[in-house]
Amino acid sequence: MVQFWINSLTRYYLTSQRFIQSYRLLSVRSKAIPLSRIQATQESQTAMERLFGIGHVVIESAGESSASRIRARAIKHPYALAESLQSEIRSSEQ
Repeated sequence: MVQFWINSLTRYYLTSQRFIQSYRLLSVRSKAIPLSRIQATQESQTAMERLFGIGHVVIESAGESSASRIRARAIKHPYALAESLQSEIRSSEQ
């Protein structure tokens, strides 16, 4: 239940330059990964999540710290997000 509440306060944004995670409660915390630094994406859905059309996407960039990873939890259409990320990365490389 706590994780659901945290997820409801978290937003994800994909721009032409970066992927951003923003968490808002009393203050705003955000983390951004430039598209040029993204090295891998991992998508996952459990059977129950598939019924509701949600899942998780992990975005990883170069580096060993937790700042180099964003886990987008309980998002709609996780495979579409991963494909959008890959498409933005390809277009930014050209």
